[in-house]
Amino acid sequence: MKKITIDYDDTLIDFSQPFFRQINSHINEDTQISFENERLFKKEINSVLNDNRKDENFFKDIYENSQFFDFSIDFLNFLKNEGFDIVVITSSMSSEQKKHKLSHIEKNISPFISEVISARKKYVHSKGSIFIDDNIKNVILHCENNKEDIGILFNFKKRKIYSEKDLNRLSSFDNVKYIDNFEGVLSLIKSSYLKKNPKKPETKNKGKSRLFH
Repeated sequence: MKKITIDYDDTLIDFSQPFFRQINSHINEDTQISFENERLFKKEINSVLNDNRKDENFFKDIYENSQFFDFSIDFLNFLKNEGFDIVVITSSMSSEQKKHKLSHIEKNISPFISEVISARKKYVHSKGSIFIDDNIKNVILHCENNKEDIGILFNFKKRKIYSEKDLNRLSSFDNVKYIDNFEGVLSLIKSSYLKKNPKKPETKNKGKSRLFH
């Protein structure tokens, strides 16, 4: 079966912008955290997360204000219609985040996906698939452990800043692509996969859904 494994936060949805706004609302006004400086303020970010770990509204507000990236829903819809098995592989900072994330996924994209897997070691579950993630270390591990499978580092509009060390490591793999929009991802899948693997006739699924297992 044609299979896509894909991250959720900052891959399908813009998680970071509302996340930064939430973090900034809890710290000194003179310190405003963004993509450009987030690595310098890990201590402050972790402090806010620890202080609000049990606050039900902290991540609820973030997901309520998270928007899907341009063309991401059309992308999922196209792949679903082409017979792809789409699995979301995600990790969370806390049980509260996981709860609100799963709720957001179920509400918005459940018709397109077959399963949601919560895991730190995503490469274990991405074997045999095209893997898409904004986290460069996850893509490196996928390419390193699943050498026959494509890994896509998805950095929407190139807004995230990666270390030179990680980028050099990533570039050492032949099975990796670096793309910043879903049109580009879809174009890659069409040119490198769909031509070789045409859609098969649909069959009725009599089993129970595996969604959110």
